[in-house]
Amino acid sequence: MLVQRKFFGASALCIRVIRGSLSLLFLCVFFGSTPSEATPAQSQGTQARNVASFIGSLGINVHMGWANTPYANPSAVGDALTYIGIHNVRDVYGQNAQFTSGYSLLLPSGNHVNMVVGQNIPGAISMLHNFEELYPGSVASVEGPNEVDNWPITYNGLTGSASFDAFQRALYQAEKADSLLGKKPVYLLTFGGIATSDYSGVGNMSAYCDAGNVHIYYSGGQPAYGWSPTDSTWYWTNWMKAANVDAPTRPVVVTETGSTTSLGNGGVSEAVQARTNLNALMDGARYNNPAVYMYELMESSNAGPSDAESHFGLFNWDGSAKPAAIALHNFTTTLMSANVNGSFTPGALVYQVSGLPNQWAGQILFQGQDGAFYIVIWAEPIIWNATNHTAVAPPTYPITVNFGTANQVSVYDPIQGTLPIQSASSVKSITVNVADHPIIVKVTSVAGGVTAKKRSQHGG
Repeated sequence: MLVQRKFFGASALCIRVIRGSLSLLFLCVFFGSTPSEATPAQSQGTQARNVASFIGSLGINVHMGWANTPYANPSAVGDALTYIGIHNVRDVYGQNAQFTSGYSLLLPSGNHVNMVVGQNIPGAISMLHNFEELYPGSVASVEGPNEVDNWPITYNGLTGSASFDAFQRALYQAEKADSLLGKKPVYLLTFGGIATSDYSGVGNMSAYCDAGNVHIYYSGGQPAYGWSPTDSTWYWTNWMKAANVDAPTRPVVVTETGSTTSLGNGGVSEAVQARTNLNALMDGARYNNPAVYMYELMESSNAGPSDAESHFGLFNWDGSAKPAAIALHNFTTTLMSANVNGSFTPGALVYQVSGLPNQWAGQILFQGQDGAFYIVIWAEPIIWNATNHTAVAPPTYPITVNFGTANQVSVYDPIQGTLPIQSASSVKSITVNVADHPIIVKVTSVAGGVTAKKRSQHGG
């Protein structure tokens, strides 16, 4: 099905084909300090977030039932997920043989699915029950219909907002009544835009979802603010406010976000896509979204360079990795390099970050089970000229990190690779250059700065 979606600030209308998107593990809610220009170096330190929980909150959209696309090869899909280090997918419930056979390969390999249900509630619940029975833990969550303003549904003779409301209630009740699925989160249905009039039409649905739900696209802009930092309409926070209109007491998940690399159709270069995708993941962490799903894993259309929908993928039509896939691989590999499956209580680190240029830059502290801390620092300047369809050279910001004690520090740039670009031993401060994407500062050999407490070596 087709819908025209206007990319902010661009005169062109782009065709979007979305039958689903993926979802992430909902039960990971981030806690920790809010990024700021300067983090006070207090004697107790800043509480870190669990880095594995952060990676476990990330997901990506797939279309396993789409014939004659790269998704018809589930082995390649599984390899792509392993490469990028993401194991949560979002898809729309389907009933064809390709769909079911694809998941019979993906789910036993440790992948999880958030299923969008827009039809046949009993059939969808039955399929998901079987998935969970065969592969315990494989169902991450269940989601209401996708972008109902673009693809309206009817339900029990109802149309419009009345049908949206009734379907969401029925889906929630059916899922909560299922013996295997009942404790899984249910996400609210989505709309394709940000107009509060759309969201308010269904009323307060907090009682029939565990999370509000929104799709955030930013075209040639940055995820934090959309097309322009001077137009607050498209701020990430305002997308969240729209989602809270019909779920005011619930957290908000982002089940689609990303940009196309079809130039001239609201798209950006592949290099810019790689950078803004990583920024979107950090914005999700910054604003405490329990789950953030990129759109999409593989290019699901092959209609030429001018077709926007053909170029959202992290992997090309032929299966080769685009820079966005490589950067994500480097990002997750660096953060998860020494972590194992296990549960622990992250500790605190005494440090201070100074030099962040504005409100769109940020920093967040994570810790791995191996005891290493990871300070992820990023900035989101304008890096794309939508009129000329060319990249804009970003400024470089020297950011200084001061520690309370001497530490071993390694600095990683996921755009460049998985090897450190800068290292220092027994230092109390380090200055790193941050431009337009996340830089990872890994802190080890901490003398008196770690308060991590391992709770279990065998937890989930």
